[in-house]
Amino acid sequence: MKTKSLFCLFLLVLAVKTKAQSTLPDVFKSQPGLVVDSKKTWFAQRRPEIIDLFTQEVYGKIPDTKLFSWTYESLEKETAVLDGQAYRQQVRMILKNAQGKKMPVDIMCYYPVSAKNKAVPFFVFLNYGNHTLSSDSTIQLSISSNYEIELERNAYGRRFPIADIIKGGCGVITACYDDFVHDSNSKFRSIIQDFYQMDPDLSSAISIWTWGHSRLLDFALTQKKFDPKKAGVLGHSRLGKTALWTAVNDERFQYAFVNESGNNGVKLHHHFTTKAENIRQMNAVFPHWSCKNFKKYDGQDSLRTIPFDQHWIMACIAPRKLCLGDASEDLWADPEGSYLALLEAEKVYRFLGKKSQLPTQMPKVSEAWSTGYLGYHLRAGQHDLAPEDWLNYVHYLKSY
Repeated sequence: MKTKSLFCLFLLVLAVKTKAQSTLPDVFKSQPGLVVDSKKTWFAQRRPEIIDLFTQEVYGKIPDTKLFSWTYESLEKETAVLDGQAYRQQVRMILKNAQGKKMPVDIMCYYPVSAKNKAVPFFVFLNYGNHTLSSDSTIQLSISSNYEIELERNAYGRRFPIADIIKGGCGVITACYDDFVHDSNSKFRSIIQDFYQMDPDLSSAISIWTWGHSRLLDFALTQKKFDPKKAGVLGHSRLGKTALWTAVNDERFQYAFVNESGNNGVKLHHHFTTKAENIRQMNAVFPHWSCKNFKKYDGQDSLRTIPFDQHWIMACIAPRKLCLGDASEDLWADPEGSYLALLEAEKVYRFLGKKSQLPTQMPKVSEAWSTGYLGYHLRAGQHDLAPEDWLNYVHYLKSY
């Protein structure tokens, strides 16, 4: 009986996989119904078409950079920290809109002393307050007026293990995500109208944070110690969704690291399971993560009738590097649906001439796979950004 039950379970899983893949919208079919048959058509027509679709229907508009200016103020000169293993710098970026309104963003940078002034690979990521990354009292407390809850120093030190990243030979550029816009629907709507001068229904917090990633990269590229050819954007959960959208829209990022991003990240909507977050749930709890148009897709993932899916937007990163991470117990983020999306996006990489052939079966727990262009690992445990994830991401950024 046990053998029969296992066989039935295998058939059920296989049926779910087959249905999800067989009903997937074709990434190569453009809106007018034409099939993309050349690299030129992909880059000139299909890729812009997909980005426009996701801008209109999913993530909304990103602020127009031409309408803003910014300056930098030094908060801390280059200082040796982490027992002499790293140099740290703190800088205040003052954003100013066309009406002269200002918004401060505190940037924190780390650079490995061992690099001896050579340009290093580096990660750009948003955090929950610079002071939450360390117990060091010389790190500026978050100045964001958007904060509702002041988190303790080092509250997220484990999630962002700066010392391990530095030991791996990589640099860091980071800032608090709330400095760009607050992660609540009411304050999002207020700030986007007041400072960004945008209709909140036509944008989202994810698009504002995406713009924030690009402003951090702007600063990084003023520093000769960071290698512009090795710029990686990284995010976990909601900020993993943001890292994905950032890499699509800012091609200066050569690497995208997307950790446990779930719905509207790298999870397929067509791979619907009752244990994973769905569109209706996300729109109800976090309406500011998507533009208003996305509300009309409530329930379409369970019916598998949504006319597009996340492998489309993942494919728009090609031929640049894309590396994903999931956790075995994080069923809310749907690791299987994420891996299936990566396999579908890989078809575009191969179409563009990149030699990439991931195994059709998911890796086992604690395994990491890479083709040089695409990477994936499955960590044991629950929803988190853990030291094991960082080991894989540092290795990938250094190696490929």
